[in-house]
Amino acid sequence: MIQLQIKNLEVCHGLLKAVRSIDLEVHAGEVLAIVGANGAGKSTLMRAIAGSHSASQGSIHFNGQDIGDLPAHERVKLGLSLVPEGRRLFPKMTVQENLVVGAQIGRKGDWDVESIFEIFDNLVKRRHAKAETLSGGEQQATAIGRALVANPEIILLDELSLGLSPAIVDRVYSILPKLRAAKTTIILVEQDLSRVLKVSDRIICMLEGRIVLEGRTADLTREQIVEAYFGLKKSKNEKVQS
Repeated sequence: MIQLQIKNLEVCHGLLKAVRSIDLEVHAGEVLAIVGANGAGKSTLMRAIAGSHSASQGSIHFNGQDIGDLPAHERVKLGLSLVPEGRRLFPKMTVQENLVVGAQIGRKGDWDVESIFEIFDNLVKRRHAKAETLSGGEQQATAIGRALVANPEIILLDELSLGLSPAIVDRVYSILPKLRAAKTTIILVEQDLSRVLKVSDRIICMLEGRIVLEGRTADLTREQIVEAYFGLKKSKNEKVQS
Protein backbone atom coordinates (compact mmCIF):
# COMPACT_ATOMS: atom_id res chain seq x y z
CA MET A 1 0.00 0.00 0.00
CA ILE A 2 1.32 3.44 -0.92
CA GLN A 3 1.44 5.43 2.31
CA LEU A 4 3.29 8.54 1.14
CA GLN A 5 3.13 9.94 -2.38
CA ILE A 6 5.14 12.93 -3.57
CA LYS A 7 4.70 14.44 -7.01
CA ASN A 8 6.77 17.11 -8.77
CA LEU A 9 8.00 18.53 -5.46
CA GLU A 10 10.21 21.60 -5.45
CA VAL A 11 11.55 23.34 -2.35
CA CYS A 12 13.57 26.54 -2.30
CA HIS A 13 15.96 28.32 0.04
CA GLY A 14 15.43 31.86 -1.17
CA LEU A 15 16.32 31.80 -4.86
CA LEU A 16 18.09 28.44 -4.59
CA LYS A 17 16.13 25.33 -5.59
CA ALA A 18 17.23 22.80 -2.99
CA VAL A 19 14.77 20.09 -4.11
CA ARG A 20 13.87 19.74 -7.78
CA SER A 21 11.01 17.83 -9.41
CA ILE A 22 10.89 14.98 -6.88
CA ASP A 23 8.50 12.10 -7.57
CA LEU A 24 8.49 9.48 -4.83
CA GLU A 25 6.24 6.76 -3.43
CA VAL A 26 6.79 5.15 -0.03
CA HIS A 27 5.01 1.93 0.89
CA ALA A 28 3.67 1.11 4.35
CA GLY A 29 6.16 -0.73 6.54
CA GLU A 30 9.22 -0.27 4.36
CA VAL A 31 12.58 1.22 5.25
CA LEU A 32 13.59 3.81 2.65
CA ALA A 33 17.11 5.21 2.85
CA ILE A 34 18.02 8.55 1.30
CA VAL A 35 21.70 9.07 0.56
CA GLY A 36 23.71 11.80 -1.11
CA ALA A 37 26.52 14.25 -0.53
CA ASN A 38 26.21 17.34 1.65
CA GLY A 39 23.96 19.87 -0.05
CA ALA A 40 22.14 17.25 -2.13
CA GLY A 41 18.77 18.28 -0.69
CA LYS A 42 18.14 15.31 1.62
CA SER A 43 17.37 17.22 4.81
CA THR A 44 15.33 19.80 2.91
CA LEU A 45 13.21 16.99 1.45
CA MET A 46 12.69 15.53 4.93
CA ARG A 47 11.66 18.89 6.37
CA ALA A 48 9.27 19.46 3.47
CA ILE A 49 7.61 16.09 4.13
CA ALA A 50 7.33 16.91 7.84
CA GLY A 51 5.93 20.39 7.18
CA SER A 52 8.77 22.40 8.68
CA HIS A 53 9.76 23.79 5.27
CA SER A 54 7.19 24.91 2.72
CA ALA A 55 7.24 23.54 -0.80
CA SER A 56 7.10 25.98 -3.70
CA GLN A 57 5.58 23.42 -6.05
CA GLY A 58 4.15 19.92 -6.11
CA SER A 59 2.05 17.77 -3.80
CA ILE A 60 2.47 15.49 -0.78
CA HIS A 61 -0.21 12.91 0.02
CA PHE A 62 -0.19 10.87 3.24
CA ASN A 63 -2.62 7.94 3.34
CA GLY A 64 -4.41 9.51 0.41
CA GLN A 65 -4.82 12.92 2.07
CA ASP A 66 -3.21 16.03 0.60
CA ILE A 67 -1.09 17.42 3.45
CA GLY A 68 0.81 20.03 1.47
CA ASP A 69 -0.87 22.95 3.23
CA LEU A 70 -0.89 21.45 6.73
CA PRO A 71 1.51 22.82 9.36
CA ALA A 72 4.00 20.46 10.98
CA HIS A 73 2.01 19.83 14.18
CA GLU A 74 -1.05 18.79 12.17
CA ARG A 75 1.06 16.29 10.24
CA VAL A 76 2.29 14.85 13.54
CA LYS A 77 -1.34 14.37 14.59
CA LEU A 78 -1.90 12.39 11.40
CA GLY A 79 1.07 10.12 12.18
CA LEU A 80 4.14 11.71 10.61
CA SER A 81 7.08 12.43 12.97
CA LEU A 82 10.52 13.88 12.22
CA VAL A 83 13.74 13.36 14.15
CA PRO A 84 15.56 16.40 12.74
CA GLU A 85 19.22 16.79 11.96
CA GLY A 86 20.81 18.36 15.03
CA ARG A 87 18.12 16.85 17.34
CA ARG A 88 16.48 20.23 18.14
CA LEU A 89 15.57 19.39 21.74
CA PHE A 90 14.28 21.92 24.23
CA PRO A 91 17.62 22.56 25.96
CA LYS A 92 16.31 23.88 29.29
CA MET A 93 13.82 21.05 29.66
CA THR A 94 14.69 17.65 31.12
CA VAL A 95 14.75 14.40 29.19
CA GLN A 96 11.38 13.44 30.64
CA GLU A 97 9.88 16.85 29.86
CA ASN A 98 11.03 16.61 26.24
CA LEU A 99 9.37 13.21 25.98
CA VAL A 100 6.16 14.43 27.59
CA VAL A 101 5.97 17.23 25.00
CA GLY A 102 6.05 14.62 22.23
CA ALA A 103 3.35 12.59 23.92
CA GLN A 104 0.95 15.56 24.05
CA ILE A 105 -0.20 14.76 20.51
CA GLY A 106 -2.29 12.02 22.08
CA ARG A 107 -2.13 9.39 19.33
CA LYS A 108 -2.78 5.88 20.60
CA GLY A 109 -0.12 3.21 20.27
CA ASP A 110 2.58 1.15 21.93
CA TRP A 111 4.95 4.01 22.70
CA ASP A 112 4.83 6.11 25.84
CA VAL A 113 7.39 7.83 28.05
CA GLU A 114 8.16 4.72 30.11
CA SER A 115 8.61 2.49 27.07
CA ILE A 116 11.23 4.93 25.77
CA PHE A 117 13.19 4.56 28.99
CA GLU A 118 12.95 0.78 28.57
CA ILE A 119 14.51 0.75 25.10
CA PHE A 120 17.01 3.54 25.82
CA ASP A 121 18.14 2.51 29.26
CA ASN A 122 21.06 4.94 29.05
CA LEU A 123 18.48 7.68 29.63
CA VAL A 124 17.10 6.30 32.88
CA LYS A 125 19.71 7.95 35.11
CA ARG A 126 19.43 11.13 33.03
CA ARG A 127 15.65 11.33 33.25
CA HIS A 128 15.71 14.63 35.17
CA ALA A 129 18.80 16.10 33.49
CA LYS A 130 18.38 19.09 31.21
CA ALA A 131 18.78 18.31 27.53
CA GLU A 132 21.63 20.80 27.17
CA THR A 133 23.75 18.68 29.56
CA LEU A 134 23.35 15.42 27.62
CA SER A 135 25.95 13.71 25.49
CA GLY A 136 25.38 13.47 21.73
CA GLY A 137 24.14 9.90 22.02
CA GLU A 138 21.78 10.77 24.87
CA GLN A 139 20.42 13.71 22.90
CA GLN A 140 19.83 11.53 19.84
CA ALA A 141 18.06 8.89 21.94
CA THR A 142 15.86 11.60 23.47
CA ALA A 143 15.06 13.06 20.05
CA ILE A 144 14.07 9.64 18.73
CA GLY A 145 12.01 9.02 21.86
CA ARG A 146 10.22 12.34 21.50
CA ALA A 147 9.19 11.37 17.97
CA LEU A 148 8.16 7.85 18.95
CA VAL A 149 5.85 8.84 21.82
CA ALA A 150 3.66 10.51 19.19
CA ASN A 151 3.12 6.94 17.87
CA PRO A 152 3.82 7.77 14.22
CA GLU A 153 2.92 5.68 11.21
CA ILE A 154 5.96 7.13 9.45
CA ILE A 155 9.09 8.25 11.25
CA LEU A 156 11.62 10.44 9.44
CA LEU A 157 15.16 9.97 10.79
CA ASP A 158 17.50 12.67 9.52
CA GLU A 159 21.26 12.01 9.82
CA LEU A 160 20.75 9.41 12.52
CA SER A 161 24.45 8.73 13.19
CA LEU A 162 25.90 12.20 12.59
CA GLY A 163 28.61 13.05 15.13
CA LEU A 164 28.17 9.88 17.18
CA SER A 165 30.72 7.20 18.04
CA PRO A 166 30.26 3.74 16.44
CA ALA A 167 29.18 2.24 19.77
CA ILE A 168 26.50 4.89 20.28
CA VAL A 169 25.35 4.50 16.68
CA ASP A 170 24.90 0.76 17.30
CA ARG A 171 22.71 1.58 20.31
CA VAL A 172 20.64 4.05 18.29
CA TYR A 173 20.23 1.61 15.40
CA SER A 174 19.08 -1.12 17.78
CA ILE A 175 15.66 0.53 17.77
CA LEU A 176 15.06 -0.15 14.04
CA PRO A 177 14.07 -3.84 14.38
CA LYS A 178 11.49 -2.84 16.99
CA LEU A 179 10.07 -0.24 14.62
CA ARG A 180 9.93 -2.76 11.78
CA ALA A 181 8.16 -5.26 14.02
CA ALA A 182 5.57 -2.59 14.79
CA LYS A 183 5.18 -2.02 11.01
CA THR A 184 6.29 1.59 11.31
CA THR A 185 7.43 3.04 8.01
CA ILE A 186 10.95 4.48 8.22
CA ILE A 187 12.52 7.12 6.00
CA LEU A 188 16.17 7.39 6.87
CA VAL A 189 18.84 9.89 5.82
CA GLU A 190 22.24 8.36 6.43
CA GLN A 191 25.83 8.90 5.28
CA ASP A 192 27.10 5.46 6.31
CA LEU A 193 26.52 3.26 3.24
CA SER A 194 27.41 0.08 5.11
CA ARG A 195 24.54 0.61 7.52
CA VAL A 196 22.20 1.70 4.75
CA LEU A 197 22.83 -1.51 2.83
CA LYS A 198 22.08 -3.58 5.94
CA VAL A 199 18.86 -1.95 7.14
CA SER A 200 17.02 -0.56 4.11
CA ASP A 201 14.54 -2.12 1.72
CA ARG A 202 14.98 0.59 -0.88
CA ILE A 203 17.48 3.37 -1.55
CA ILE A 204 17.29 6.68 -3.35
CA CYS A 205 20.35 8.79 -4.04
CA MET A 206 20.01 12.55 -4.43
CA LEU A 207 22.33 14.89 -6.29
CA GLU A 208 21.81 18.64 -6.62
CA GLY A 209 18.21 18.34 -5.44
CA ARG A 210 17.18 15.52 -7.75
CA ILE A 211 16.79 11.76 -7.43
CA VAL A 212 19.49 10.27 -9.66
CA LEU A 213 19.29 6.66 -8.51
CA GLU A 214 16.41 4.64 -7.10
CA GLY A 215 15.93 0.95 -6.52
CA ARG A 216 15.55 -1.95 -4.15
CA THR A 217 18.63 -2.34 -1.98
CA ALA A 218 19.04 -5.96 -3.08
CA ASP A 219 19.22 -4.84 -6.71
CA LEU A 220 21.84 -2.13 -6.23
CA THR A 221 25.58 -2.46 -5.82
CA ARG A 222 27.77 -0.26 -3.68
CA GLU A 223 29.50 0.85 -6.88
CA GLN A 224 26.24 2.06 -8.42
CA ILE A 225 25.39 4.01 -5.28
CA VAL A 226 28.86 5.59 -5.04
CA GLU A 227 28.78 6.60 -8.71
CA ALA A 228 25.37 8.25 -8.25
CA TYR A 229 26.48 9.82 -4.95
CA PHE A 230 29.38 11.62 -6.62
CA GLY A 231 27.61 12.31 -9.90
CA LEU A 232 29.92 10.10 -11.97
CA LYS A 233 26.97 9.00 -14.11
CA LYS A 234 24.91 12.13 -13.73
CA SER A 235 24.40 12.55 -17.47
CA LYS A 236 22.71 9.16 -17.70
CA ASN A 237 20.28 9.95 -14.86
CA GLU A 238 20.48 6.27 -13.93
CA LYS A 239 17.36 4.85 -12.28
CA VAL A 240 16.65 1.28 -11.25
CA GLN A 241 12.96 0.52 -11.02
CA SER A 242 11.74 -1.12 -7.81
